[in-house]
Amino acid sequence: MAGGTGKEVNFWPGFVDALANVVVVMIFVVVVFTIALLYFAQNKIKEAASIAQAGQKVALAPAEHTAAVAALQQRIAELQRENDKLRTQAQTPARASPPPQAGSLERGEIQVVETKLPPGPAPALAQIQGSKASLQVFFPAGAIELDPPSIARLEAAFSEFADKARAGGIELVGIAEAGSYSEGRRLSYYRNLALRNWLIEKGIPSSQIRLKLADANTGGPQGIVQLSTAPGR
Repeated sequence: MAGGTGKEVNFWPGFVDALANVVVVMIFVVVVFTIALLYFAQNKIKEAASIAQAGQKVALAPAEHTAAVAALQQRIAELQRENDKLRTQAQTPARASPPPQAGSLERGEIQVVETKLPPGPAPALAQIQGSKASLQVFFPAGAIELDPPSIARLEAAFSEFADKARAGGIELVGIAEAGSYSEGRRLSYYRNLALRNWLIEKGIPSSQIRLKLADANTGGPQGIVQLSTAPGR
């Protein structure tokens, strides 16, 4: 094309400028996209690291507490054994009721593991009542052993059903006098133990002797140990 001067117009500089502008814009877009991509990638890496760290803590938590859990389980087992042991000796609080009659038995059988009596009050004079089926030995308050005259009377009364006791066994039921529950249980236990040792000396096998403690006390100043032939033997 010719201008007024007769020369051609050159459009290339315009195209070059336009192309340069396009290239600059594309480079700017690429740079912005690259920066955004790097920022997004860094956020994802941080998020993945946080998740991995949390998962590691969760995975390690049981291992860290294994020793503590084992110790707690052992302590629970010990407490359970102590509780079971106490249950064999525990009973309901003393109830206001008449003294049990000769030959009657109460719940709370105990297993005797001692063979010697502890130091205690001097042997005391006791009353002995009963028949061929059962005997009642009345102990003064606080006493756990019998004096020689009381033992002599007990031997005379026991001789009437000694053969039956040797053949079928015998049960001793300790009934505490009125007073402290725990002290009454202790006295009844040692009275049973004293008579058990006496029966063994008289030829009754220890396996044939059963000891029990009554739930209620006598309500009076004397404790009782009942001797009766064991049923079901």
